[in-house]
Amino acid sequence: MWPKKVVPKTRNQKKVVKLIKIYRDKFGLRKTVIKIKFSKGKLDNDIYAEVVMKGRVAKIHFNEDLMDKRPEEIENTVVHELLHIVLYKLTDRASWIIQSYVRLRYAREILEDKISNLEHEAIERLIRALTK
Repeated sequence: MWPKKVVPKTRNQKKVVKLIKIYRDKFGLRKTVIKIKFSKGKLDNDIYAEVVMKGRVAKIHFNEDLMDKRPEEIENTVVHELLHIVLYKLTDRASWIIQSYVRLRYAREILEDKISNLEHEAIERLIRALTK
């Protein structure tokens, strides 16, 4: 269940909410509805957060276990997830083209993986440029 509005309770949650407000404006995401959720033990141990897009709504699920262990990664995590939102239209359209026009399943999988890897490579470069 996704809360309508998150009231941050911990220092790390407050930091996440503050950073989302800062970078949301910088990235021009004012028209995107961003819903956030914090939980412990619900995501894989090595995933700080994940974002799911549907139309103009982005749902970001943050892993509090990792935020508590490595709070220095919070800013990079917020920027990373917001950049997925920024790039969503591009990657979604590329995926649609691949699914629509590439007949071989194996070829589609290779191309989808390549798009995902390129997206993450671009995000990591942008994080280094924006947060250091």
